[in-house]
Parts: sequence; structure tokens; C-alpha cells
Amino acid sequence: MTALIIAVDEPGYILKTSDGGESWKVVYENKTKGMFLDAMEFWDERSGTVVGDPVNGRFFITRSSDGGNTWQDELAENCPRADSGEACFASSGTNIRALDEHKTVFVSGGRRSRVFTANSVIDLPIIQGKESTGANSIAVYNAYTGNGGKRMIVVGGDFTADSSYQKLFFY
Repeated sequence: MTALIIAVDEPGYILKTSDGGESWKVVYENKTKGMFLDAMEFWDERSGTVVGDPVNGRFFITRSSDGGNTWQDELAENCPRADSGEACFASSGTNIRALDEHKTVFVSGGRRSRVFTANSVIDLPIIQGKESTGANSIAVYNAYTGNGGKRMIVVGGDFTADSSYQKLFFY
């Protein structure tokens, strides 16, 4: 059995096992100050993306096209800009999802909460404004939307208040 895991905090690591966890190999290491990896998504056996909290004002993204054996960091200027206090929530592990074979979507939270795709950034009408607020999970599924698109469900709220969770459905 093959598996990949991320170690979230500085330095950022991605580890891989091909023997069911008997041994692990470091396939990615990043010692950049402020590095914090949040979530990983693979849409087939070879292609995957990891999203991380902002470094120097931009979300961090790295990609693999060989099953996680090697990783290529996205150029910073190609990564979405983050607002002050905006980040991803690593605790969910579900804040990034595949849209198709080459595109992902991810959500942010904190002082600002948004959905990021390759072509757009959408402000979310969800509780935000504090470090403990915003979107923490997104799901994508194929459904009839009238235009052949995909539906997304975003979940979030204030993690310090159990009763504040919200769900948003959109196309």
C-alpha cells in the first residue's frame, strides 16, 4: 500500500510509503520561514497538489505529476494573494479539492474567507473576521446544474463556538 502524508509546520515535509508504512521516505522538504502545509489532494494516481498558508502574502502551492515522488513549487507570482489574517485550516485536511484533471479549488478562513479556483476568487458569505472563523472544508461533485458544471459545498463557521457552523451550496 502506498500513502503520502504532510507534516504541516515549519519545516514543511511530505513523506511517502510504498510498503504500508513499514518505511517512509522524505519526498519533499521546505524550510522557508513561515511554511505551513495545510492539505493535499490527488485526482488520480499521479497528479496532486498541496496548499499551504501564505508565505510573503501569497498562498503556497506545490504539485506532483509522478505520484508524489517529486514536487514542484508553484512560482509565487502565480499563487493567489492572501489578505492579512487569511489562511487555510489544516485541521480539516479537506480545504482543497480537485475540479478536474488539472485544476483544484481551495477555501480560506480567518479574517477573510474565500474560494480560490484557477480563474476566480469568490468572497464567501460566511462568518469571518477572527482567526477561528471562516471556511474550513469544501466538497466538489458532479451534478446537473443546468450548465454541465460542478457543485461545491463549503462548511465553516467559528471553531470556538460549536453552534456557529454554516454550510454554503453553490455552482
